[in-house]
Amino acid sequence: MCTAERLLKLRLQKKATQLEVARQIGVHKSSISAYEVGRRMPTSDQLCKLADFYNTTTDYLLGRTDDPRDIACLMAAYQKMPLKDLELFVKFRQLVGQSIAN
Repeated sequence: MCTAERLLKLRLQKKATQLEVARQIGVHKSSISAYEVGRRMPTSDQLCKLADFYNTTTDYLLGRTDDPRDIACLMAAYQKMPLKDLELFVKFRQLVGQSIAN
C-alpha cells in the first residue's frame, strides 16, 4: 500500500474530513486531496504532523512498515517484556550494531 492509500485509509478510519486534516497540519484542503490521490507528497514536516494526527509513525505512512501502531504503543510492549527476554533483545541489538560497524 502506498502513502496515498494509507493517508486516505487513516482519514476514513478517523472519520475526518479533508478540511479537518488540512487545518490540523496547516495546509489547504486541496493539498490533502493531492496527497490522497498520489499527485503530491507531503513535506517531511507535514508528514510528521500527519503521523501525529493519525497517531501512527512516519515509517508506516511511507510504507517502510505495515504496522500502523504508534511508537508509544511499541514502547509499552517493550516495557512489558520479561527481564530475560529484554536482556536477550539488548544483546541482539548490540551484536547487530557491532556487525554494522564492521
